[in-house]
Amino acid sequence: MTQQRIFPFRRVSVDHMVRGVTRVWWQLEPVFNDVGPYTFQLQYGRTGLRDTPDWKNIGSPVIDAYTATDSDWHEGGYDLLGHYRVVLKTANNTYSFYP
Repeated sequence: MTQQRIFPFRRVSVDHMVRGVTRVWWQLEPVFNDVGPYTFQLQYGRTGLRDTPDWKNIGSPVIDAYTATDSDWHEGGYDLLGHYRVVLKTANNTYSFYP
């Protein structure tokens, strides 16, 4: 299998707190070996659509880390379509995972 066919993300999970920080964490596939460093950017969108232009960066990018936080509180009952995604940039490619 060529490197281009290996999708890097195995899992992305969102831990919502009642009030306060939301933690988003992820795992990469063990066979993924694109050239690092791995720069991850957490993004938040309100439409619930994968390819919409409304994604906004949350915080600063993290390098070679596997968790990011969102300190803004989003009211889940009023913002049902809000979603997170993680964008990974390597020396060769950009990948995004939309859980």
